[in-house]
Amino acid sequence: MSNQSIGMLLREFRQSRNLTMKEVCDTDLSIAQLSKFERGVSELTINKLLVILDRLNITIEEFFHAEKEFELSEFEQLINDMKEHYIQRDIEKIIELRDAQLKKYEERDIKFFELNAIMLSALIKDLDKDRYEENEREVKLIDHLMEVDLWCNYEIVLFANSLPLFTIESLVMLTNEMINNTQYYRVIGKHRTMTIQTLTNVILVLLEKGETVHSKKFHDILEELLETDQYLLYEKNVSKYLGGFYHYVTGDEDRGTQLMEESIHTFDILDRKQLADNFRMHLDNIQMQK
Repeated sequence: MSNQSIGMLLREFRQSRNLTMKEVCDTDLSIAQLSKFERGVSELTINKLLVILDRLNITIEEFFHAEKEFELSEFEQLINDMKEHYIQRDIEKIIELRDAQLKKYEERDIKFFELNAIMLSALIKDLDKDRYEENEREVKLIDHLMEVDLWCNYEIVLFANSLPLFTIESLVMLTNEMINNTQYYRVIGKHRTMTIQTLTNVILVLLEKGETVHSKKFHDILEELLETDQYLLYEKNVSKYLGGFYHYVTGDEDRGTQLMEESIHTFDILDRKQLADNFRMHLDNIQMQK
């Protein structure tokens, strides 16, 4: 994110609203200052930027979401590449990404590159346990997540993609950290959705391991979060499936199967065939294990 890209975007928003620089400026911000900022030759304090956005009737979330159209951050590009290779189950490409992050860590001594490499190792373990090399680096990931008081986008993504690395004890501990340390940002739709989706994955992992106490606790929290947003229909349907899975694991197989099949049927009705097939395969697998 550069001053030039932010300034250009600000000018684009201003001009799209047919506002002159004079209409945007006030006693604390001169036309000359705004002109220089829009051309990328000077900086503005965050306070002045917020004042301008307020006059343009643009939220800071909307502004920085639009800013992403100008340039992707290095981490965002890494995540895009990682997702593409994971969907294709291309372990060699993921190993290349991991090794590149480790090389950057060795050259620049910035801990986030090492954390990125650990996250990529988790995906390697998920795809092929035989290709995963266990080492002491995992502790550094846990330490980082435990030390951060406010989880931002980076921490949620890091945790969500590293679930295969954790023991049940560590998974429960870190999930509690995520729940407690993302409250400040839940007003931001993206963060709330990411937290909810990560929580659903955690519950699924715990139930697959037969851990019912904490999975029930987290599912209750998930239901509370879903009550605050009526539009998260996919997440609500997945939550219904998880509720059925819980009943199944705790011995009420008939009720559990009914809820899971109803959830799958909902995906069929919505013409979400891939999702329906994925959950149907999951249900078939757990029934075969009985």
